[in-house]
Amino acid sequence: MSTLLPVSSQSAMRRIDAKLLEATERDDIVSMTKALSHGADPLAHDEWGNSALSHAANEALLDALSLQLPHVSLTHPQERLGRVALPVWAAQEGRSDVLRLILHRRDLNQKCSAGWTPLMWAAHNGHAQCVSLLLPVSNRFEADGQGRNALMLAAYSGKSACAELLVDDLCAALVDNEGLTASALAERHGHVDTARRIAAMLDEPAAQPAAASAAEPLRTRPLSSCASLAQ
Repeated sequence: MSTLLPVSSQSAMRRIDAKLLEATERDDIVSMTKALSHGADPLAHDEWGNSALSHAANEALLDALSLQLPHVSLTHPQERLGRVALPVWAAQEGRSDVLRLILHRRDLNQKCSAGWTPLMWAAHNGHAQCVSLLLPVSNRFEADGQGRNALMLAAYSGKSACAELLVDDLCAALVDNEGLTASALAERHGHVDTARRIAAMLDEPAAQPAAASAAEPLRTRPLSSCASLAQ
């Protein structure tokens, strides 16, 4: 049996979705509530790709987001802003306000098409407040295709404040696919201060930049054995 709605029902649904988008653009909570009660889809988008949910997120309409999120499936594959999933977008942009709304409603260890989790994006982009929010609900040992976890990405991009939040003895000892620790990555890319701050958190002396390329990093526990551990 076909699951397609009759043409008249499809048209009606498109109209109600448009009403939700228009109400969101006005930040009209009463009209949004009415549209949602009639089955409007927060993820339905217009011809330009705009949805009610994406508009609420982009414009920081937190009341609208709180209202619409319960009407989106927890596992909906299209919960996206453009081509980026909502948790990833929030982490990329440093939107801690949006993350607070979805922390306990989403699996925040899911990776985007680039192989990065929201925690990885927040660390790489230097959004320390987002890192703080994500850490309790994320796997800090999760690694991308290059074997780099969130700490390594923070070190790679010289985001010292994020690195300090992420560092611990085990995480700092892990190596990527090139055999580099987070501290070694920071030094390789010219972030000497970040490398020193990582060492300071471990109460260890930082390696001298001149010796970093000559010394073989100590390989301890491989990332694959730690990927399933909790933070």
